[in-house]
Amino acid sequence: LYAEKNKLSQFQVKANIELGKSFLRTNDFDSSLFCFQKGLQISKLNKYIKEEIQCIDGEAKYYYHTGNFSESLVKYYEALDRLKSYSNDTLEADVLNSIAGVHWNLKDYPKALDFLHQSLEIKKEIGDSFEIARTYNNLGNVYADTEEYDKALEYYQKALQIALNGANPTHIAISYSNIATVY
Repeated sequence: LYAEKNKLSQFQVKANIELGKSFLRTNDFDSSLFCFQKGLQISKLNKYIKEEIQCIDGEAKYYYHTGNFSESLVKYYEALDRLKSYSNDTLEADVLNSIAGVHWNLKDYPKALDFLHQSLEIKKEIGDSFEIARTYNNLGNVYADTEEYDKALEYYQKALQIALNGANPTHIAISYSNIATVY
């Protein structure tokens, strides 16, 4: 009976996480926050650390999408702190990348670059070429915003090379578009 109840609660958490993400994609922000908070509540009760981190990350994304960048950072740092007790490189790289995105929007470029480089190192260790290319493009974007066009171009070209090697048309288009903005 305990196992059945435990599986049901874990299913509930995962369902809330996926619903929360779906509501974010459709701009139903209040519903997304409700789902992430409900999932967080169940996760804490059952000590599902990974899902707890995912729910906190979801809350951070909610605050980001609603323009509350300071609260978004609070949540992302909370997720990063929880990752100290649960090793998950993919999730950590995602949280670091998201923190960088908030700092980028706040025009705190040194912090954005720092968190992007931390994320990039983890993605290289994992060997996720899609995410490495995405991070190279993000680094290029930050350097372009700081008018360091040579560095921006360097990272855009790295992203393009990965995209061409993986025959990823979306990333190829993004990389060419980013390169064009430098010129």
